[in-house]
Parts: sequence; structure tokens; C-alpha cells
Amino acid sequence: LDRADLILHCVAVQGSYQYLEGLAGELRGFQGPFVSCSKGLHAVKTLPLYGATMVDVIHQATAGAVAKEQLCVLTGPSFARGMLQNDHTAVIAASEGGVAARTTRDCLVSDTFRVDVSDDVVGAAYGGAFKNVL
Repeated sequence: LDRADLILHCVAVQGSYQYLEGLAGELRGFQGPFVSCSKGLHAVKTLPLYGATMVDVIHQATAGAVAKEQLCVLTGPSFARGMLQNDHTAVIAASEGGVAARTTRDCLVSDTFRVDVSDDVVGAAYGGAFKNVL
């Protein structure tokens, strides 16, 4: 992780807490954006984070090893099939203060993949969670 520009977290929401707990020690000292690509709200009733967004899950599961300013939510609408076929795709990267979101954009943007930046982390997290329900 020492040479990574960012980390993309693509683990399903329901398995993220346990997965991240095991990585907390390795994440200490990482300074780049930690980007959540996972969509949804935490629904494991036995954990205190029932109904939480991924931003809260990541921050708590890593015991603060990932600072809130490092957290970035990447959300669509986007479709994996379209991305694999090089269809034009636009997503939003949202982070508190926008620094992590701008770094994420700079790392991921391409001719067919546009990344817009926002500081509305809560809106991006809930938008990603509810887009498939609506």
C-alpha cells in the first residue's frame, strides 16, 4: 500500500465491516483516498452500524485508520457491461472537502470515463444506495 495512489473498496456492503476490521492495521499510515465503490446501507442487525452508509462503516471498522477526509464515495448511475464495452460513463466522486474526490477523479478519468467531483458525501452515499430501488 505504500506506493498506492488510492484504494478502491469493492467488497459488498454486508461483508465490508468484517473484511475491513482485518485490514485496519495495514491501512494505518496510508495517506491517499480510500474509495468506496460499494452501494447500499449496512443491514447486519447484530452490528451497531445497522442502516449506516459505507463512509461510517469504513471509518468505524478500521478504527479510524482511514480518516474521514480520505473517504470518497464513487457512485453512478453506471453499468459494468457498458464500462467494459467502453461506452461513455459518468460517475460522481464525493468526499468531505473534495480533496480525496479530486485525486480519485485524476486517477480514474479517461476518454470514456468521466468523474465529476462533489463534497456531498451523504447525498452520494444515499443516492447510490437507493438508485436500484427506485
